[in-house]
Amino acid sequence: MPFTSKKIKFDTLGSFLKEARLAHGWELEEVERSIGVSKKNLRLIEDDEYYKLPGSTYTRGMLSRYGEFLGLDPISILERWKKEFPEAELGSKRDRKLPLSGLKKSPLTVLVNPRAIVISLVILLVLTYFGFGIKRTLFLPEIKIIAPEDNLVTDELFLRVEGNASPGAEVFINNSPVSEVKEGYFSESIVLAPGLNNIKISAKKKHSPERVIWRSVIARPKEGED
Repeated sequence: MPFTSKKIKFDTLGSFLKEARLAHGWELEEVERSIGVSKKNLRLIEDDEYYKLPGSTYTRGMLSRYGEFLGLDPISILERWKKEFPEAELGSKRDRKLPLSGLKKSPLTVLVNPRAIVISLVILLVLTYFGFGIKRTLFLPEIKIIAPEDNLVTDELFLRVEGNASPGAEVFINNSPVSEVKEGYFSESIVLAPGLNNIKISAKKKHSPERVIWRSVIARPKEGED
């Protein structure tokens, strides 16, 4: 029987972290005691007021610890922070107030590094010599997730995961192999737990490393369904 999901897209990283915390039923005081980040700074993070924090290095550390505590992927959290708040990567509070377009590039950034050129030429020659076959064997397989979208909120406890992977790659969802993959397309239904669910979707070819994509889904079943 087909089912529908109610999709809510969080506006900012801070609102998503707050929603994940509330899904666990944790107060800020509990988080403060567990990860050593003050309640004041946690509130600034959830309110997206990063310009009031001491600096970008300190902020990255707090975001990583907070993400791990909530069961989220710290790397994904930091990437989203840099994407939503690129000015927060600047070195000081004064710099954060400057528009990015006003930054001047140092002349050193345009200098050519001879060593880098030599290394690039060697890599290009190796790839040309062995052809694309070695790429399919040794390089990471491609994987694209069609559904679900990241940071999804649903009132259902069943979720369909679907996407496309490189032909010949094995696909896994939460480390369990997908039963059927046709020409790279895969589709599998999984059961969600009420609250925050971190879904690991990975693809692997023989003799190649594993490529992993994470999806965070919060399940809020209607009363009487859990």
